[in-house]
Amino acid sequence: MGIEAKRRGWELSQIRIDVFKIMTSEGSRKIKSIFLDIFMSSDIDIQKFKILQRTAEECPVKLNLENSIDIKFNWHQDKI
Repeated sequence: MGIEAKRRGWELSQIRIDVFKIMTSEGSRKIKSIFLDIFMSSDIDIQKFKILQRTAEECPVKLNLENSIDIKFNWHQDKI
């Protein structure tokens, strides 16, 4: 998201991401799932918010990783 915001000349002042992971219970210890709660300031207009959401969902790293682990984003737009 930061790369896209910089490319567009947007200032992203307040974003917080809380990460929760679940590990496999059998065999080699590996990450099974990652849940990301993404909190963005309510000052970001809805168009930018949607573009940043799409950017995160289409991120090449995410797309590569989701072949082996479950990745879920939960989006929140509020005062941080």
